Amino acid sequence: MAVLFALLASACGGFADFLGGIASRRLPAVVVVAVSQSAGLAVAVGVVLVTRPGSEHPADLMWAVGAGVCMVLGLVSFYSALSVGTMGVVAPISALGVLVPVLWGLALRGEAPSRLAVGGAALGIAGVVLASGPELSGRVAGRSIALAVIAGAGFGSATVFIAEAAPGGIAWTVLILKLTVVVLTVPALLRHRQAFADVPRRWLALVTLAIGAIDVSGILLLAHATTLGLVSLVGVVASLYPIVTVLLAFWVLRERMQRVQQIGAVVAFAGVALLALG
Repeated sequence: MAVLFALLASACGGFADFLGGIASRRLPAVVVVAVSQSAGLAVAVGVVLVTRPGSEHPADLMWAVGAGVCMVLGLVSFYSALSVGTMGVVAPISALGVLVPVLWGLALRGEAPSRLAVGGAALGIAGVVLASGPELSGRVAGRSIALAVIAGAGFGSATVFIAEAAPGGIAWTVLILKLTVVVLTVPALLRHRQAFADVPRRWLALVTLAIGAIDVSGILLLAHATTLGLVSLVGVVASLYPIVTVLLAFWVLRERMQRVQQIGAVVAFAGVALLALG
């Protein structure tokens, strides 16, 4: 079940990124992030009010603050890397952030997945990198590589911290994470408030609420998955969201998929199949 929940989490992440990409065509990316995260916070508050969860290990929830900080670090670094480099370089490098939960689980949690699961994880990681459309030629800016590494570390660390916070309460973990992200991103939103002038309010509300709701659903699923299975393997499956984004762009927007991306998608899902069997 852990693989299933992690796969659903990656689907939510990919769908949210796809909608975020569409919204970013009409608004600055930082504004889309700030507004959608604020909407996500509202959804998380609603989840807590409806479920009224308890917490047997409230001290663990401090990890959720770290998850929020790492998520903002990852997003800012990722967009900054794209501003000075190409997607074909930045995306594959940042995708390697999946190694963070793998190493955390193996080295610090003492996890020992089966050989079949290790093989599936290796295929999953390779598939995500290939599906990101790696650019193997041309000059590469050192700054874009450094920022992409930081972005990957931020995203991977966020997954680890979510896993550590989950025992304190899954709904509380998401609420605290979103609150942290909003506190850190609201200043950027205020600086760019003039960007809202020509954007229909209803469109903005619907899109950002959809992104926020899907994103919160994904984090809830990810947190639950980490309580059911090995963090090292759950982290790999949850990192498949870029493939979902690429496939949605192909199906909905008719964007062309490179051959390497097609191969990457097949390899990644073959890895998921092995993980499910392992």
